[in-house]
Amino acid sequence: MAKTVSSKRASLVADGALVLVDGFYVFQRDVLFKSPSGAGSTVCGAGLNGWVFWKTKDGKTLDEVKRPKLAS
Repeated sequence: MAKTVSSKRASLVADGALVLVDGFYVFQRDVLFKSPSGAGSTVCGAGLNGWVFWKTKDGKTLDEVKRPKLAS
């Protein structure tokens, strides 16, 4: 997975879609990924769970915002 993540990131950096700003990668345009985990892994350079990695400004995870909750 690491090779795929690093090559995806390198490709995005090479075409200007992803730029390093003050130690953080920042997208310069919309880029589609097959999953939130794929997007997060590309930005961070390591495998991760995108459903808990991505958060809103108020700290809610993507899981909390987008996934339907089952009734208890």
